[in-house]
Amino acid sequence: MPATTASHRKPKRGNHLPLTMMLKPEEFAQIEALASDEVRSRSSMARLLVAEALEARASHTAS
Repeated sequence: MPATTASHRKPKRGNHLPLTMMLKPEEFAQIEALASDEVRSRSSMARLLVAEALEARASHTAS
């Protein structure tokens, strides 16, 4: 039997990046509201959340 690597394993339910831990609660709520109408899949939601979080944090620190 060949060795199984992590890249070949199906992700377990709930095994995802803790994005809520990296964002302030108000940042996450704002991003989630923006994303609700634009998201078609989990991967696009993750990309959108990360992009929006970086943009929000950059604009917040710049002001």
